Amino acid sequence: VPANAVFGDIVDVLADRKISEVPVVDQNNCPVGLIDITDVIGWLPTSGCD
Repeated sequence: VPANAVFGDIVDVLADRKISEVPVVDQNNCPVGLIDITDVIGWLPTSGCD
């Protein structure tokens, strides 16, 4: 995914391809990082219930 990809696009790629991680690339298509499913889970809001 491009470095400026939005959350929904990342989730779509992971779900559509049934993968748990996806490389992040810069504008030159060079790898700059990796997003995995645990990153996505960490971005989800938690409930207000304790």
